[in-house]
Amino acid sequence: MTKINVVKKKSIQTLNGKTINLDVDKCVVKPQFTKQSEYLGRTIIDWNDIYVPDIYRDQVTNTIRKGGNVDSNRVSELETDFGDNGIRYEEPVIAIYYEPIFINNRHYNYQIKNVGNHRAKSHQNLGIGSWIFDVYMPADKWANEDIGWDSNNAKSNVKPLSRDSMIASLVRMVKGERWGKLSVKDLEIKCSEYIRTHASSNKKSIEGIIKQVLHKTNTNTDHRDYLPEQAEKFVEEVAGVEVNGVLDEDTDRYHWVVGEGYETTKIMKAIHKFAETEKHSDFYFHTKQPLSSSNKRTKDTTYKKRLSMKKAYDTTLDAIEKAVVYKQTHGKWPLNIRSYLPHDAIHGEDMFEMIEPKIALTKPVKKVA
Repeated sequence: MTKINVVKKKSIQTLNGKTINLDVDKCVVKPQFTKQSEYLGRTIIDWNDIYVPDIYRDQVTNTIRKGGNVDSNRVSELETDFGDNGIRYEEPVIAIYYEPIFINNRHYNYQIKNVGNHRAKSHQNLGIGSWIFDVYMPADKWANEDIGWDSNNAKSNVKPLSRDSMIASLVRMVKGERWGKLSVKDLEIKCSEYIRTHASSNKKSIEGIIKQVLHKTNTNTDHRDYLPEQAEKFVEEVAGVEVNGVLDEDTDRYHWVVGEGYETTKIMKAIHKFAETEKHSDFYFHTKQPLSSSNKRTKDTTYKKRLSMKKAYDTTLDAIEKAVVYKQTHGKWPLNIRSYLPHDAIHGEDMFEMIEPKIALTKPVKKVA
C-alpha cells in the first residue's frame, strides 16, 4: 500500500499578511470518497506539489464541470471567505490523488481532479502555499463521475453542478455504456435514480435533464422533446425560414416557434409586429412530452397535448377579439391601470401606500444629490 508523509500542523500566511493555523485534527468532516477510491490519509501538502490544470494552456482535469475548471465569480467569493475566515474546519476537505505526473517542465506527486478547483484558484490568488488535503489513489472513470457529483452536491463552500454539467456527465455514462445496453424505459429509470442519489433536484428538473440526455445520445424513443433553441433550429432548417421576431424576406412574414405554455406570449409578440409592420405571422407548435417511464405517457399523449395547445391559442384570440369588440362598443378598453406600488423613497413615496397613476407618471422635480 502506498504511504504518504503526514503533516498535521502548519502556520501559513496570505499575501496580505493574514496568518492561518492549519490543524488536521480539527477537521470535522470525514473523508468523503473512501467507497470510490483507496484512501491514503489526511495531511498538509504544499500546493507546489499538486498539479492544478491551467485553463490558459487548455489543461482541464475538472471533467465534471462543463465549461472549464472554475467560475471567476465563485473564485472571488472564496477569496473573500478565506481572507476573512481562514480555514473552515466544519467543511469538506479538498480531495487530491497520488498520481505522479511530469508536465509544465516539472514533476508533481499529486493531481487535483473534480474536487477543489475553485479553492485552488482562490488560494493561488491569495498566496496560500499549503492546505489540508484528503489523499486518494486514482479512481476509475465512473468513480470520478460519482465523486464529481457528490462533492459538488455538498452544502458547503462548493459551487453546485449546473444543469448542463449534469447532462454532459450522464451523456458520458450512457455513451460509455456504464449500465450496459438498456431499453429506453430502463435507461430513464436508471438516470432518474442516479440523479436522485447524487444531486438535489426536483422531479421537473430531473425529467428535463433526462430528456436532454436521451436527445444528445441519439437514443431512439417513441417521442421527442425540444429545447427552445432546438425547436427553432429545426424550423429554420426544415421550413427554411427566419424565426422569432425576424422578418423572413422570402415569405414576407414572421415565423414564430411556440412551446407549450407560451401560446399567449407569442401571439402578443406577433400582434405587436403586425402593429409595427402590418406583416402577418405563422406559428410552429411543439409540445412537452412525459418520459416513457412515466405513468402519464399514453399512446395519444401527443394528440391530446396538441389539442390543448390549439385550445389555448383559440382562447387567447377569442379573448382579444372580445376586448376589441368591447372597445368598439364602449369607446374604452376593459383594462385599467389602477395604481403603482411604492418604490422611490428618495422622492418621498410612502412605502405603505399605493401610488396613483397621475402622480406616478409625473416626472419628479426634486433634485437628488
